[in-house]
Amino acid sequence: TSGHGQGAALLLPLLLLLLLQLLVQGLAQQLVRLPVRFDDADVPLWADSAADYKDAVGQFRSQAKLVIRAAAKLAPSPVLNSVAAFLQEGLQTAANSNSAATAAAGSEATQAPQQQQALRRQLRQGHMALEAVVILLESVLPSLCDASIVTTAGLGEGLAALLQQLMAQRYREPLLVTLHARGLESFSKLIPLAPELLVPLLLASFECMAALQLEQSGQLPPPAKVTLQWKEDAMARLAMAKVMLNVAKEAPSAFLPHLEALVARIQQLWDAGQLREGE
Repeated sequence: TSGHGQGAALLLPLLLLLLLQLLVQGLAQQLVRLPVRFDDADVPLWADSAADYKDAVGQFRSQAKLVIRAAAKLAPSPVLNSVAAFLQEGLQTAANSNSAATAAAGSEATQAPQQQQALRRQLRQGHMALEAVVILLESVLPSLCDASIVTTAGLGEGLAALLQQLMAQRYREPLLVTLHARGLESFSKLIPLAPELLVPLLLASFECMAALQLEQSGQLPPPAKVTLQWKEDAMARLAMAKVMLNVAKEAPSAFLPHLEALVARIQQLWDAGQLREGE
């Protein structure tokens, strides 16, 4: 009897870890189904309007974050493994959407309605996938990027691998760039624990911002007629520029050895007209 009791006592923690891992996976699958942009055509029957639907989705995301964050504290390694698997799938979906948008750029007017609809659907899937990835990262990283947890659970390599996968992405579609910036920024708390990742992160931020090329010198005023595309590109570039600022707030000491080189690089881009005021 005592043997059975000891076996059950050993089994319970393993079952708890498995349940927490399944919980995170289940929430991730729900998050990836939630829209990023809302319009009346997408409103489900239970919602009165797009605004009502957006509010309900926002509440669900907030509650999901709290649950995932708690799960990460209780089971850091299993939760990190779940996030890693989901991140790989989400990044692939986002990359496919970006490729489709890039290929179709400038040819929207000549596309058949069915082609335009298919492109919007694929972009929507990419937005939802990357948003879900970002929410998972924003949920788990505040708990996992703790020195004692990283050391005890041996999470250093796994966290660095997640960041490296995210840094390797390059998007041209502005909403994907904005979501990408949020994802990179969520690793701010990792940099004090792994300062060797700072320079690759800064280089990735510069390159991601440069992917949204300026049509004219950044020092020139905006065009007389500002298009929606121009506004979205400008907001995406600004979001990527803020990654450096927010990482600096979390890891100021890691920045100090590279500050002179960083200032020189920014000045070089400014002189070349590749930065706008505020970036």
